[in-house]
Amino acid sequence: MPENPVITSPTILPWPAGTGNVIVGYAPEALEKLRLDALEGLIALPRIGMGIGGLLLGTREKSGAKTSLRILDSLPIPCSHAQGPSFNLSPDEVREAIELTRPERELAVIGFYYSRTRSQQKRSLEIEQLYTLLCPEPWQILLELRPSMAEPSRAELIYRNGGLSVTGPGIELHPAEVDDIPSTLAPEPEIPVAPISLPASGALPAMEAPAPETFLPPPAPVPAAAAPAAFRAPLFGVPPHPAPRQGAWLRWAIPLLLLAAGSGAAAWFTRDTWNPPPPLQLEVAEKQGQVTFHWNPDALRGQDAAVLLVNDGGDLRTFPLTPQRLDAGVLIYPRKSGRVTGTLRIGDRRAIATFLEPVAPPASPSAPPAAPPKAAP
Repeated sequence: MPENPVITSPTILPWPAGTGNVIVGYAPEALEKLRLDALEGLIALPRIGMGIGGLLLGTREKSGAKTSLRILDSLPIPCSHAQGPSFNLSPDEVREAIELTRPERELAVIGFYYSRTRSQQKRSLEIEQLYTLLCPEPWQILLELRPSMAEPSRAELIYRNGGLSVTGPGIELHPAEVDDIPSTLAPEPEIPVAPISLPASGALPAMEAPAPETFLPPPAPVPAAAAPAAFRAPLFGVPPHPAPRQGAWLRWAIPLLLLAAGSGAAAWFTRDTWNPPPPLQLEVAEKQGQVTFHWNPDALRGQDAAVLLVNDGGDLRTFPLTPQRLDAGVLIYPRKSGRVTGTLRIGDRRAIATFLEPVAPPASPSAPPAAPPKAAP
């Protein structure tokens, strides 16, 4: 796999004092690259965002009990987001991420980074496990990116202190200044100007006087009788109807086209008013231990994300639904108990369906055998 080009910077800015014996510095270009990647993931999925992650590359210097790290570059880890918009890797992707940490390169792997695209989201257990797997050394750090379109993005460092993950101070990530971006435009070529040569005396040459203008006499009036029929004055002083000019239809066709386009756009944006979506419905079915939730995709028209909450006998599970899953209208869940309740939530609408395992009726006690009839005396 080709390596990312190393970002070199004459300026290394210090990170605010953190926790433990790790001192961190960073190149502004390296964090600007991460900020842009995190923002790109944020706008990839409106209102939710797609998480990104990868390896932090840089240098490490040890002085006594202190370790100095410099963040100089990053190496993204591919993620298919098969388990939702957060940065969760499949088993195959985890193996590929481990392979990225093994090659010898000019810059060392000094940490792991990922982005949180929702403010209410907490750092998941999967992120903690991935951080421990890819960066097992006690001096390796975890960088948490929080992109935002309404306010400056932020970045926070997580250190290891006695085996525990401790969050240190964070910084705001601002866009790079325009003056810092090198221009890729070639300079405009200079147009050579021929010098003006003057006579030895220094006097300007005399200019020739312009030739006098000649005016032709006006044409003699044509007698009415000799004028062609097309030029004769019409009767009653009504001028003839001019012949239509080529392209004159555009004067009325273009406004009609604009009116039709505006009406179509207005109908599209207000379709939920004159054609509201049907009510949200959720159904549940069970077969051989698999619970299948069905919903009507027409009720989710225009939506790009939803959440299905599953209560499996008190065990709560959350399944983010991608646009592809919403269009499919089905989710299969392996149940663990005899009572499974699903709640489909999207915005302020919700639908609930419950599966109950039927209970077999208790077996009725067998009647005692009838006594044989007594023989007559």
